[in-house]
Amino acid sequence: MSKNWFRYGPIRMTIKHVEWRGGRANYRRRIPKDLQVHYCGKEILFESLGTKSPAEAARKAQQITKRLDREWRLLRSNDGGELALREEAMAILRKHGLKPGQAAEYAKYDIEPERFVNELLIESLDQDGQAPGIVAERLPPGLRRAAELFYADPEELRDLTVPYFSEVKDEHLRFYPKRAEDTQFARSVERFTEVNGELPINQYYRNHGNAFVEELLKTVTPATVKRYLNQIRPIFNTAIRELGVRMENPLSDLIIPEKDSDWEPPKLPFSLEQVWAIQQRCMEVDDERRWVIAALSDTGARMSEIAGLLHEDVFLDAETPHITLKPNRIRGVKTKSSARRVPLVGVSLWAIRRAAETSDGEYLFPKVVRNGDFNKNSVSATLNKWLKDQKLRGEKQSLHSLRHSLRDRLRNTNCPPDVVDRIGGWKRDGVGEGYGLGHEVSVLSAHMSQMLKCEAASGKAMPPLIPKEPE
Repeated sequence: MSKNWFRYGPIRMTIKHVEWRGGRANYRRRIPKDLQVHYCGKEILFESLGTKSPAEAARKAQQITKRLDREWRLLRSNDGGELALREEAMAILRKHGLKPGQAAEYAKYDIEPERFVNELLIESLDQDGQAPGIVAERLPPGLRRAAELFYADPEELRDLTVPYFSEVKDEHLRFYPKRAEDTQFARSVERFTEVNGELPINQYYRNHGNAFVEELLKTVTPATVKRYLNQIRPIFNTAIRELGVRMENPLSDLIIPEKDSDWEPPKLPFSLEQVWAIQQRCMEVDDERRWVIAALSDTGARMSEIAGLLHEDVFLDAETPHITLKPNRIRGVKTKSSARRVPLVGVSLWAIRRAAETSDGEYLFPKVVRNGDFNKNSVSATLNKWLKDQKLRGEKQSLHSLRHSLRDRLRNTNCPPDVVDRIGGWKRDGVGEGYGLGHEVSVLSAHMSQMLKCEAASGKAMPPLIPKEPE
């Protein structure tokens, strides 16, 4: 071990805005020149992060950076409104090392923050340099709000510090980080704030929800409006349940006007003949992206579940060949029920075997998952376009229709509903489902093999034989 380690301590990883002193992490960031006036002319912000852990330091530094970015953006804005005013007030309190509602704590010890109080007194002077004390009407807006926050009692403080919509949205993403990558979520948030503006979360009412619906109906169908509401409604639930904001969800039970002409046919599954045609074409092309589609066809798995497989998730040499779908370094799983083992039969077995034999490294589909970077929307769009170009899907069909098709195919062979749910990773109801480990993979495989035998005996056109494995 190098002697330098003993002399200087372990080498720390570089983290943006983090400076290590004595083995502890500190946040250090230069204040933009145009904003230094809000920080008593200070050029550098410096505060302890209270940790020696690089991972914890990175997390805390990211939170502070995000807060400062928003604060500085609002301070530079001429039309930031109430949110900008509160951010300015919070910056003033931090400048003096104070917190909202802290006046009561100072009063316990019969002291007061002199620098802050002196600033309030100086700003309260009249033209003759006289003032009977702190005069709220003479204070600049940001300083006045800072005083209100500092001297507020618990009830007043609750009203003054109600988080704004964007702040609750950020907190919501902390609980549900996958939403940050969802383009529909981002689009819904943008439309909601375009219609209703940025307000304290408890100042949105039912009329705001109705206005949102009315505006959306000008350009999209009622079904799409429901999807937008399903993205925004949980943000308000986060404010109520996690942040303790006393309010009702303004988007609950909204009535969405519908007409007969607004009815949309549901997404359609593929017919068995279509499934066979897709499988045949995938086997003819015989490349990595086609293996993904073929693997979906006889497993009913979601596209991201298959495309995000690692070699360690594949068990071709097991007594019952299967894949294990669980969270890994590339992607998670949608729900608790989605974590499962899926037998490999038919064309899916062929596709997974081809991928396993051909790909090196840890990723089963390295051209789809490039160095661990997996954009499921991009991959899905590419594969759906290929199906369309090949005239293998209809107007109301997509790659996901293969999942719907497998459920129908299992139904049509009288597969027990609980087995169907287990294979597809659908939620299973009933108290008893919480007991035991579930079906053995061999049992699931037997039902899927029976499905293929029934389809083969149906008298319909069959797909070509799967190429034999080399002996």
